[in-house]
Amino acid sequence: MSKTSVIIEPYGIGHAVALLRDNLLADLLIDPKKETDQLTIGSIVAAKVDRFVKGANGTFVSLPNKRQGFIRGFQHSSDINNIIIVSVSTHTESHKAQVVSTKFVIKSRFTIATFSKPGINFSRKIRDRSVKDRINTEISQTTKDIPDNIGIIIRSSAESAEEGEVINDLKKQIEILEMLNCEGLTEPKVLLRSPLARELVLRDLPTLDFKNIIEEKSAFDRFGLWEQIYQLADTRVNLVNGGFLLIEATAAFISVDINTGKDVSKSAALNTNLLAVRELARQLLIRGLGGKIIIEFAPLLKIDRRKIEYELTRSFRNDRIQTSIVGWTKLGN
Repeated sequence: MSKTSVIIEPYGIGHAVALLRDNLLADLLIDPKKETDQLTIGSIVAAKVDRFVKGANGTFVSLPNKRQGFIRGFQHSSDINNIIIVSVSTHTESHKAQVVSTKFVIKSRFTIATFSKPGINFSRKIRDRSVKDRINTEISQTTKDIPDNIGIIIRSSAESAEEGEVINDLKKQIEILEMLNCEGLTEPKVLLRSPLARELVLRDLPTLDFKNIIEEKSAFDRFGLWEQIYQLADTRVNLVNGGFLLIEATAAFISVDINTGKDVSKSAALNTNLLAVRELARQLLIRGLGGKIIIEFAPLLKIDRRKIEYELTRSFRNDRIQTSIVGWTKLGN
């Protein structure tokens, strides 16, 4: 089993936080140096409706950071110039309108609260019926006034929660949801800012990973993390067999080029491709890359494609970012 560590040190307006697995960087969050540089990603904001564009099948809105937002499929002509609540959940290139949504959730360590799915639902990872019954009983006895339009999702971490912790989380979330309103607002405004790095990681970290948390000044230097972080500025990722990946972000998609290097043996292409797809999920996560991804493999026999598909699927299976593998193009990408 791989050894997992969480390394935290003060940085900027908050912290730099790294997740290590077997001393390799597995995830990374770094807070900005100044308050003015803090992104709205993960925030819930009040936005002003500008216009619906039929050809784009969506509505443009004005956001608090003076940027334009875009809601796919949203159409309410009577809402022009009105203030609505939206969530900013994904990064969008600076030359495009920021994608936002009218659907949002409030996350805590043990629960997720939302307006979109009323009722109480449990994570699929909680299979123990007694755990579900205990939490349901606690909720029914302690929180009798959950509004009918609020849905609750019990996260898998609640399975190991102490008595009362789930309820305390839930009460705070309901208070936040009830406070979120844009009554009286005439201009865009941040209503609920995204958590900073340390809070975000400790909120979403699997319980088992809490066993090895190191928080101290200059912890990144002690574990040689800045060297690993600086390497992310290079498009080239070296593999243990001498092959390498080239990972480059364009405006339209992420391109991944796999090369065997100096090895021209019969098995070089397959071995390099397998090593590359095993490494790819980690590299995309720590580089903060997503969207459409196209892979050009080292010259590959069609008979070996199934092995590649299997390793690619396995590599992304445990990734916290949902990934769909579409399939092969006629050019073998």
